Amino acid sequence: MDGVDLDHRAFAGEIGLRYTESETEPSIRRRRHGRGFTYVGPSGRVLAKSNPRRREVESLAIPPAWRDVWISPWADGHLQATGYDEAGRKQYRYHDEWQAARKHARDGLLVRFGYCLPSLRQHIDELLAIRQPTYDVVQVIHDDLPAAAMRDNLDEVLAAGDSVSIFTTWDPRGAEQVWVKQRTDGDRRPMPDGWLGSRTAKAARHPVRGMPAEATTEQVGVRGPWHTRLPHFRLDHTPSAGEELQTEYLVDRSDAAAVLEAVGALHERVRPPLLVSELRSIAADDLWLSPSYGRESLAVHFTWRPEPEAVLPVVEALEGVLAPFGARPHWGKVFGTDPGALAATYPRHDLARRLRRELDPDDVFGNEFLDTYLPR
Repeated sequence: MDGVDLDHRAFAGEIGLRYTESETEPSIRRRRHGRGFTYVGPSGRVLAKSNPRRREVESLAIPPAWRDVWISPWADGHLQATGYDEAGRKQYRYHDEWQAARKHARDGLLVRFGYCLPSLRQHIDELLAIRQPTYDVVQVIHDDLPAAAMRDNLDEVLAAGDSVSIFTTWDPRGAEQVWVKQRTDGDRRPMPDGWLGSRTAKAARHPVRGMPAEATTEQVGVRGPWHTRLPHFRLDHTPSAGEELQTEYLVDRSDAAAVLEAVGALHERVRPPLLVSELRSIAADDLWLSPSYGRESLAVHFTWRPEPEAVLPVVEALEGVLAPFGARPHWGKVFGTDPGALAATYPRHDLARRLRRELDPDDVFGNEFLDTYLPR
């Protein structure tokens, strides 16, 4: 049990309530009876109409449409009832005293937060004072990197610049483009023409073959401010292909070669609905539900044609070959990974679930997606 749970348990005790959880506590069960309901206690006996607890339960006004209703057997339980509405979302009924005390506590926290603002501002000013100064970047594109060169020199390729993207359509012959972005104030030097068997592009490129390069940021080694080079696309133009679907998986960087081989074996299925794929290296972080949590990662991104019927079966096939590598999908893109399998790839998934329950006890921010992948 983490500190968040302990705080709420103690808080319930301070206001004279019993802290309860619908997943573990005994319950009163609601059963349909004629036009109304009967209520069966933990002992298996129906609560009589004269039973005080039954009158208290009926005063909760639990909607008739709720299913799988759990009702606390204790009048002093901080959580009085839960159930699932017609949309499948879990709903909650809390004790009136809990609701009032929580509101009072939140109001108090807001006042305390106000008192903290001056020191918070000072801390932010200190951080801004040591921020990274602006810098310039050059961007060079290398065409047609042979498959063997990419496979045997993947580390070198991904480390060739401060930001590197490999664009491929999974053609067995190799990657169509490698975008290398380098700061001009460092020790790096542009890769020579012919680097690893590729050719240095003499004109601007678009990641999707056939698309106009006017939408992309300045290339061919022209120096410019970082914010006009690090993005692939200009802010005033349509990014990528515009109408498209996207999928992305992050795998452990140490599995990169095996992952590329596994995905490459599906090239005949992947290529028809694909516009382009992007491969890039991503640093590890410590954010519990980040796809790069706790591990240096290779991101394998797919930009698809806007054809769900063609794309979804390919996504399913990809997830089949990526499952042994503990692939984590991008939360905001197309994927179909089994919720249990996905949870197993995040070491702190259970803690994130608890945090969701504690920070959003009324399920204000709940939705079908969250209930599937981060159930309360």
